[in-house]
Amino acid sequence: MDLQMPEMNGLDAIIAIRGEFPEARIIVLTTYAGDVQALRALKAGARAYLLKDSLHKELLATIRAVHAGKKSMSPEVSFRLAEHATDDALAPAELRVLRLIAEGKCQQRDRGAALDQRGHGEGPSPEHPLQNWAPRTEPTPP
Repeated sequence: MDLQMPEMNGLDAIIAIRGEFPEARIIVLTTYAGDVQALRALKAGARAYLLKDSLHKELLATIRAVHAGKKSMSPEVSFRLAEHATDDALAPAELRVLRLIAEGKCQQRDRGAALDQRGHGEGPSPEHPLQNWAPRTEPTPP
């Protein structure tokens, strides 16, 4: 499965296939070496993640491993994942704020107070850079 396809992206295709055929064993073969893409693909249900420049024997070994019920990953991608394996995850409140930022609904203010007012009950986390972001109350001029 490639992640970049014309009609439907690979992640959506993996989810759709696994939804109808839960036992399907999907191998992602892509040019994207990023750790985020690999994690998304694996969480969507892919059993392996390989780069298109993989050697023929690596591809065959992966097909055999996945057929045997194992998971596999390209060494380059596994190195990238290992670099972030011990990173702190964002708190649930920080993820909500990050989603609002991505949707263009945030401006810089005291995030903790704004989230508490919205009933989320989680104050700011001083370790994370999103601590000063809050939901936007009015549109920002162009």
